[in-house]
Amino acid sequence: MPGVKRDSAAYLKAYADCFAAFPKTLPALLQQKLVHGRYSATDKGRAAKGSIKTNDIWELIKLGYVQYEGLRYEDFLPVSAAGIFASNLGQYGTKSTAAAKPVYTQSLLEKIMVKPVIDTALLYRGLEATTIRSTYEELGLWEKLAASERDDLTRAVAAVQL
Repeated sequence: MPGVKRDSAAYLKAYADCFAAFPKTLPALLQQKLVHGRYSATDKGRAAKGSIKTNDIWELIKLGYVQYEGLRYEDFLPVSAAGIFASNLGQYGTKSTAAAKPVYTQSLLEKIMVKPVIDTALLYRGLEATTIRSTYEELGLWEKLAASERDDLTRAVAAVQL
C-alpha cells in the first residue's frame, strides 16, 4: 500500500478499495445479514392488520407497515482496550514474576468474574429476532410464517433470555 505522505491519492484509493465490496446503505447491510437491526410495526401496519397479504419483512418495509433501525454494536471496546493494555505492559518493562507465563482463556475470565461471557453474536441475533417476532405478532402475521422461520426466530429469542 502506498505511503500516505508520498502518494495520498493512491493511498486513499487503496483504502477505499478494501471496502468496495461492502454495501453502502443500512438496508443493504441488513438484507445481506452483515449487521443486525431492530424492527417495529408502524401505525399504518397496525391499521392494516388482518388485510396484509405478505409476510416478507422487506416487502412490509416497502409498504410502510414496518420500520427498522440498525443495532449499535458496543461489544468490542472492552476487549480491544484490554488487548492494548496487555500489549503495553511488555512495552514499558513490566515483567511477570510468575514461574510460567500465564495463559488467559475465556474460562479463566469467567471464573474470575463468576459469570459467563456473553456470546455477542447470539445476543445481537436474539435482539433482532425479538423485534422481528414482536412485529409479526403485532401485524397478525406470526402464524402465517413458515414453521421453520418461526422456529428459527424462537430459538434466537430464547438464546438471549438469560
